[in-house]
Amino acid sequence: MTAPASLAGRDATPDRAARSPLERRLPELGMTKLELAAYYDQIATRMLPLVRGRPLLLRRGPGSAASIEGAPEALHAVDVGADDPHVVVHDARGLRALALVCALEVRGWGARAETPEIPERCVFALAVAEASDRHALVEAALEVRARVEDAGLEAFCLSTGGDGLQVICPLVEDASWPAVEGFAASVAEALTDRHPDRYTASGRDRGRVFVDPRLNRRGATAVAPYSTLARPGGWIAAPVAWDEMEAGRPRSVVDALGGLSRHDPWADYEAARLPLPR
Repeated sequence: MTAPASLAGRDATPDRAARSPLERRLPELGMTKLELAAYYDQIATRMLPLVRGRPLLLRRGPGSAASIEGAPEALHAVDVGADDPHVVVHDARGLRALALVCALEVRGWGARAETPEIPERCVFALAVAEASDRHALVEAALEVRARVEDAGLEAFCLSTGGDGLQVICPLVEDASWPAVEGFAASVAEALTDRHPDRYTASGRDRGRVFVDPRLNRRGATAVAPYSTLARPGGWIAAPVAWDEMEAGRPRSVVDALGGLSRHDPWADYEAARLPLPR
């Protein structure tokens, strides 16, 4: 993917030596650090409310966590009792700083840094072995949505590439990690028991959708909405409206910026917080 022209040249300076670090190309994303920083500048109004104050794990490449040594002041280190370093961002400068440390993928906790023992969302990660199984993936997301809404929660959808979707339920902060994971596991178990030919909870399997409730454990991270993905293709984790899921293809940086003039599919996310069903 080639970054749009509107991303190039922002914050340019006549001194080439001064701007050379920002011109470092990130081949996994198909853009430079400067272009990535410009993307976070422009997407901040939508992304920041969804990541502000949450512990974030930064990946600089597939499967590797980024060191935050020498990170800009806008990235605040936070101790959540994990082996890997985590940071917190509070404003748009913090988002831009993610590009300066070459964060190819931003992954967030399901709790706020101030209250790390109280989860504020429930996540169902759905994945298929092959991107061609997209229809089955969409059907799985719709079934998870129906089940959680029947239980009394609101559900939002996040596209995480051609082979993955997440169904995310914003929660009132009054439940424990074991309770949230237990609820998610019960939904996954109900799906796999009813349709063992369509769903599995034991890993990716050709022909079946993997319904994974484990992102609801303390310390687990899920890719942040609007984050770029540390994988070939230059895609992002994109919030999508339920009536747009059948469109199918992964979303890119270009798509995200083009969508800023349209309705935000997650505009009601904060207002949709509800208690975990007991």
